[in-house]
Amino acid sequence: MSARSTIFCIIIVCCVLLSIASAHVPVMVEGEHNRPATAVVIDDPTKSWVIYAGLPTNDTVDYYRLRMEAGEQIRLSVQTPEEGAFAPGLVVMGPGIESAGTPPPFIRLPGTGGAAVIPGERPDSPFFEPFTPSKTYETAEITIPAPETGDYYVAVYADEYAGPYALAVGTRESYTLTEWLTIPVDVIGIHLWEGQSLAVILAPLIVVVAAGLLLIGGRQRRTLSAFAWAAVLAGLLSIGSGAMTIVQLIIAAMGSPLTAAILVTLIVALIPIVLGTAMLLIGLRRRSGITDRAAMVVLGIIGLFTWAGMIAGPVIAILSAVLPGDGKR
Repeated sequence: MSARSTIFCIIIVCCVLLSIASAHVPVMVEGEHNRPATAVVIDDPTKSWVIYAGLPTNDTVDYYRLRMEAGEQIRLSVQTPEEGAFAPGLVVMGPGIESAGTPPPFIRLPGTGGAAVIPGERPDSPFFEPFTPSKTYETAEITIPAPETGDYYVAVYADEYAGPYALAVGTRESYTLTEWLTIPVDVIGIHLWEGQSLAVILAPLIVVVAAGLLLIGGRQRRTLSAFAWAAVLAGLLSIGSGAMTIVQLIIAAMGSPLTAAILVTLIVALIPIVLGTAMLLIGLRRRSGITDRAAMVVLGIIGLFTWAGMIAGPVIAILSAVLPGDGKR
């Protein structure tokens, strides 16, 4: 297959992935928000967000505030990566909410309005998320229309145990350009939230880049140009990011039900590997020309939008186009 055909196929696959993507926009929350007065304000609560946080003890409550218009859907679910008995629940409070259940005594009610309690329950099996990839246990969820226009409060709590949780909000899938391009960085934060170490997360990338540079540097009988080395580095970073996804797939698949979603993860991992291989082949050619430089720019742009190379790889690929090469072909 020619380089042009390869790039075309990758673009088609990317378009398919973008059309089926259902990932929430990730948000990492730190600091105290254990009172309604210090609740985290969720901007645009109809947009699909997932907020990563944690309950340090079983008597801690985290509060969130949503400004809703009457009739808009209040969509909430809480998950945890913990495999133990930790099962966080939800309390939804606000104007017109029909009270259901009795809130735990440590929940502070914000004022007027009812309170609907959704106790946490452990599911039989985890949910596999293909784009991160990761597995989580959904312990509570609710979808109701906002009865009135106003501020609604959500409390995340646990009667027993403590641990990390994720609060998913909204249903409208929407990404800004920055939110989409920075997903690789967000994914590292998500795996840290799961309890993995940074060394484990980055190990596949480091191994691929280090081994590749040593192998290529030791076997080359000629001095590579700046363009060639940039193309090689960009390619190794891209391949390494694909290796990271494969390792995370293996971690997430252990104990998860095998579904077709795993195939989506394999495609997400394969795209940066194919992109990186194409970059390597360009970088290791004896002569570089304008076509090669244009190809590196195209591959870099595709890499940015397919989360290849941890952002650095695609940026290096694009910048390589202006670096000195080995001459025209």
